[in-house]
Amino acid sequence: MMESNIFSSFSFKASTQTRAPPVEDVVESAELEVTHYVVKEVEDLKKCSSSPPNWREVIQAIRSMRAGQDAPVDQMGTHQLADRTADKKTQQFQILVAAVISSQTRDSVTAAAMMRLHALPGGLTIGNLFRQELTIHQLAEILKPVGFYRQKAKHLKAIAEKLSGCPFNGNVPGTLDELLKLPGVGPKIALLVLWVAFGKGEEGFIVDTNVRRVCCRLGWAPDGSDPNQVRQSLETWLPRSLWPDISFLFVGFGQQVCKPIAPQCERCQVNGMCPSAFQDASKEASKKRSKLK
Repeated sequence: MMESNIFSSFSFKASTQTRAPPVEDVVESAELEVTHYVVKEVEDLKKCSSSPPNWREVIQAIRSMRAGQDAPVDQMGTHQLADRTADKKTQQFQILVAAVISSQTRDSVTAAAMMRLHALPGGLTIGNLFRQELTIHQLAEILKPVGFYRQKAKHLKAIAEKLSGCPFNGNVPGTLDELLKLPGVGPKIALLVLWVAFGKGEEGFIVDTNVRRVCCRLGWAPDGSDPNQVRQSLETWLPRSLWPDISFLFVGFGQQVCKPIAPQCERCQVNGMCPSAFQDASKEASKKRSKLK
């Protein structure tokens, strides 16, 4: 049997066309395509004109520091937690589960919980989470010590139930609007699923606690901004094509260098361009001087 793929499908469509399109249509199509790319370039240039100073240099320096790809997110991030031997639909569901679990939870804890879920009889599938024999309490015990594990167990059971019926019929939705309708799924989780499970990395800038902290310290978003405010701020100037790459870079950078407590400013290659550099050390020194008085 001939293997079916997108190339054979394309060949079939090409062979069944009886006549070539008019030259005028071809020219018009080409003009539209060129116009699309010109407009996109103009939009990117407009964005860059309102961007922070030295942002390209900052990104390049962080990219250099992240070259080793040895942060927790690199080894245990959502993109690493699906069973790669499973079919595509099952992997997409597993990515959704990992994304839900990962919220406000360390990567190592998320990865351990996913391993326990994969060990369920029959594996981690929509049907297995939906089955009545697996109670919410039992699922919560499997997730523990994940952050908010009881609430996440309820959400995962409800997600499995919803995906099992119409209109999803066992499929994880591939649009932002539909994902946001699922229990326990907010913008960050939905955007993460779209990127990892569907390759749609330009639907929105993904902001977790590390990205929020890094962007605020760099002055790329107002201090004290919540994740949604940071996302909205960066989407006004950062070129869309960079969204998934920069988000992933900043997660690892926040885990290894720009930590919440005692950030390692002395070894950070952007300390000369960061308005928050060494501020934590200065505050700590000030506290010590106050105690000595």
